[in-house]
Amino acid sequence: MFQLINPRINYKLKVGDYLHLFRSFFRKTSDLSILYQLLETKNLLFFDNARTGLRFVLENKLPPDSKVGIQPLTCPTVIEAIYLANCKPVFVDIDSNFAISPETLLMKIEKIDALILTHTFGIPAQVEKIKEVLNGKILIEDCAHAFLTFTEKKNRTGSIGDYSIFSFGFGKFPNAIRGGFLKINNEDTVEFNKKYHSIIKKNSLKFNVLNFINALILPALNSPILYTFITHKLKKNQSKKTYLLPVYSPISTFIPFANLGVLSFQLKKIKISLSNQINNGNRLISAIKNKKEIEVSSTINNSNYFMLPILITNPNDFIKTCETKGIEVGQHFVKTRHVINHYGYISGECPKYELLIQKLVTLPIHYNYSKKNIDKLTKIISQYNF
Repeated sequence: MFQLINPRINYKLKVGDYLHLFRSFFRKTSDLSILYQLLETKNLLFFDNARTGLRFVLENKLPPDSKVGIQPLTCPTVIEAIYLANCKPVFVDIDSNFAISPETLLMKIEKIDALILTHTFGIPAQVEKIKEVLNGKILIEDCAHAFLTFTEKKNRTGSIGDYSIFSFGFGKFPNAIRGGFLKINNEDTVEFNKKYHSIIKKNSLKFNVLNFINALILPALNSPILYTFITHKLKKNQSKKTYLLPVYSPISTFIPFANLGVLSFQLKKIKISLSNQINNGNRLISAIKNKKEIEVSSTINNSNYFMLPILITNPNDFIKTCETKGIEVGQHFVKTRHVINHYGYISGECPKYELLIQKLVTLPIHYNYSKKNIDKLTKIISQYNF
């Protein structure tokens, strides 16, 4: 029987989101007091996306040709930001929690000038210990997945590093269409703010119109009907394209101020959204408990349940089985293995990563994912012969 495919990434917007997006076009500022309260600071610089904020830090805090540690299991745009900042990526292996550990860092510590530590899939890395190992070298926390995640020592992710980057674009938590911000923890921000304001452009009418069109079109393209017949096929064709290194251009960014209105609206119900994700994650974990063939991160309980990564022996077959039943699961960040070679990665350099990437599958559990789909995915897991 034919099944529509339910996409795994969160592109859903609700009526209230669109209402606040429209209202924000006529307001000079948005109320971000909840965000400041949650992060316990106002030292935030907003960008069109998190990768721009990352590049801004690297360009202004590191000399050219600096070596920046990064794990290979990451978004290609993070590696591109390093490259465009005229720095060089140094790949550091990961552990079973999908992040750089103190042990893996020690193997490369003498080869790096700074480190980007990714809290992958919302699971907290050992950031306190990492900070000690770095011994004064710049630490940037990549919290694009990890908003409202806490470490095992009960520190909020993004509070330990010198800087941290967050994303609130489509597919993130929360999903507020497009945007990101840089959190500054350990310095006087006066000079930094001057440099920031020198690159920020006033939003053009074209930018605002395109932003609004994206807010209409992308959720529609990720509805089950259009996703099944159009978007899913386009994504498969896109994945077959040859990767090209990005062309350098100076940072010059618009800030999607209207989207900050959507972010403000999303933050008013963020506790409910987080609770939904945790409940979704716990239900799937309960279905997995009796499956000895499935491995789950030991620190998943400290995460924000942005998504649920599992390790299985035959991921491709499981992915296809789910798709035939109308549920898309995937291999988040796996395409990066086809990218890192362009940035100097040598086969065998990160053996743990190379092992995990062969088994990784990510399950959708985001706050907009329906109970019906969670039930269906739970049933698939229970009946699947791993």
